[in-house]
Amino acid sequence: VVFDGDIKINSPGVMYFPTGDTSQRGRGRGAFAMTAAYPNTNNSISYIDIASQGTAKDFGDLTAAGRYGCGNSSATRGVSGGALGRLTTMDYFTLATTGNALSFGTLTYNNYGQASVANSTRIVWISGYSPSPVGGNINVMTYITTATKGNGTDFGDYTDGEKARYIGGNISSPTRGLAFGGHHDPNYTSNIDYVTIATTGNSQDYGDLSQVNSGCPGCSDSTRGVIFGGYGGPSPLAALNSIDYVTI
Repeated sequence: VVFDGDIKINSPGVMYFPTGDTSQRGRGRGAFAMTAAYPNTNNSISYIDIASQGTAKDFGDLTAAGRYGCGNSSATRGVSGGALGRLTTMDYFTLATTGNALSFGTLTYNNYGQASVANSTRIVWISGYSPSPVGGNINVMTYITTATKGNGTDFGDYTDGEKARYIGGNISSPTRGLAFGGHHDPNYTSNIDYVTIATTGNSQDYGDLSQVNSGCPGCSDSTRGVIFGGYGGPSPLAALNSIDYVTI
């Protein structure tokens, strides 16, 4: 049963609402956090109703401001983790409501610009940049159980052949998460790695994007992932209008 569809008027006396159990409620909403332009940080959360069109609306605030953070969600809860200015902080909020986020716990490492993949149970943060104590990219992966609260747990190592990277992209199916593209000084990469979300362990090589890419968003369903836009090299940045897809 899918909680989907418009309210329908069948007769002057009867109104039919979309059906579904309580686990389906609140689906169809997207949330954006820390959408700050360099060199600023902010703590704002905005949301949209995906089935409609229009300008995003204010949702609430995170517990601290940041930039280059990364979050993901289950069908009901969103979690924002890591960022420049809030390196290990994780906050959560309930997607079906609006209001300020609450503290979830901490990641295992100072980190920002990482990727994240998720299914209905877990979120995994992958790689990224650690200003301290490393002063460079790291291969750490951290996971949480989304429905709970608490600190992150080590998942394994990010082992792509071009070293750890940051400001890449990510997509997920219910079983597998892919991280792709990004920057590892001084190079940009086209590499794609994957993890099996329900397990723990090191990532494995998946393949490559059609070209070097960084800052590239993605979207997916249970079968296919689509990667679009981004930029293809060092300054002056070459903005891309290409769209790639993979069968996850």
